Parts: sequence; structure tokens; C-alpha cells
Amino acid sequence: KIKEIANHGQGNRYFYNSVGINSRLDSIQAALLIEKLKILDPEIKLRNKKALFYNNSLKKKDFITLPLIKEYNTSVYSTYTIRINKNLRKKIINNFKKNNIPYGIYYPKPLHLQKPYFQKIHLPITEKVAKEVISLPFSPYISKSNMQKVIKCLKI
Repeated sequence: KIKEIANHGQGNRYFYNSVGINSRLDSIQAALLIEKLKILDPEIKLRNKKALFYNNSLKKKDFITLPLIKEYNTSVYSTYTIRINKNLRKKIINNFKKNNIPYGIYYPKPLHLQKPYFQKIHLPITEKVAKEVISLPFSPYISKSNMQKVIKCLKI
């Protein structure tokens, strides 16, 4: 129960049983993060460069909705998450699995449907988006060839 509370109330990954806190940072992690701060700005620039490559490569695919970052905003792209429209997400996931490409579906169950926050409300857009999103392999150091492999698997 203590581990669950310390991890946002999460029982199983992305499924919440209670309201919790984030207390997962220990002294060693803090020391590493202090050093990581020194390269944060260059890494953010690299992340934006990688995101631009994905954006330019995927913008003509009518079944994909790209992340929207308005021109007066910036993103650190902690993930690169797209929406797969037209009920094609399962097909894309199968393509990724066949080609050993990792992917993520963060928060597959919307927060308003999680046990500690459950409310009898219908949020159709939230529920639709939860069924469409997929996060592509992404880091400031992902190679162009690996990105091209991902893009190739997004062909329908």
C-alpha cells in the first residue's frame, strides 16, 4: 500500500486505486538530475529537431494527427505522441510488434474513469483520444535510421 501511495496511487501501471503522491526521487537520482540540468537546453534542442523530423515525415498521412504546438509555444517533447485515426491503432501496434519497435500508450484509461477519481460523467473526446494515442520511440539521441524504421511501420 505504501509503494502504491508513493507512486501516485498506482497499483498496476497506469491504473490508479487511490490518490497518491510522487515520492520516488532519492538522493542518488537527485545527484544525477543536478548533472543532467547542465545539458538540458541542448537536449531540448535535439528533441525539437527529432520531433521536426517526425512531423515532416508524417504530416501527409491522413490517418495520423500530429502533436500540435502553437507557434508562440515550445515543447520539451518528453514523449512524441500521435493519434492514429480511423481505428488503425491495432494495425500499427501489430506492425511495431512484428518489427520489434517499442511504443507506449500512456494513460490508456482516462483519469475520470480511474477508481479514485471516478465520476459518472461522459467525456467523449477524452475517451476517444485515449483509444487513438500512441507514443513513438523518442529521445534526443534516437538515430535517423531508427526513426525511419518507425515511419516505415506507420504505412498502412
